[in-house]
Amino acid sequence: MALGNMCVWWRATERIFVVAPGIQLQLVGQMASPKQIRGALRSFLGTYTSRYSAFDRFWLFGFIVGRVSDLRIDLMCPLAIVNESAPLAAAREVARAKFQEQLVKNGVAASVASAWLLIEVSPTGAEVRPHWRNAQPVRFTVEASSIKGVIVSESVVIQVAPHDPRFEQQSDH
Repeated sequence: MALGNMCVWWRATERIFVVAPGIQLQLVGQMASPKQIRGALRSFLGTYTSRYSAFDRFWLFGFIVGRVSDLRIDLMCPLAIVNESAPLAAAREVARAKFQEQLVKNGVAASVASAWLLIEVSPTGAEVRPHWRNAQPVRFTVEASSIKGVIVSESVVIQVAPHDPRFEQQSDH
């Protein structure tokens, strides 16, 4: 498998080797199991949907509800989308950064070949406290493919009310 101008090989011993131009065969680490990758995906969803995912010092997802019905993010590709609104661009940037952070923290970065996040906003909502505002269920599904071709996915559903600064507190993060 090629990564830029590097090639990745693995052997039956489940060890990952990288060859870069001018560099000898180098051991990078153990091949992560699907269970380890799934743990990284769970950690990512927890950190991404937390209150610390902010845009303009407010919870990011309140800005997304009402703007899109679904959003697909390539978590391994840093390319920006031209003419995208600032909240959607922030959602992509935060997702990529938090995903890479969780891959490294969980020790599976070298084992993931591709990954996508799908954010789906339900058209129906429900009234939620504390201000009895209409919130919509939002499903976050992350899918990753290992360099061996094993596909692992995780998802979570949270209630998200549209951004309203009258009821929200600004974050320090």
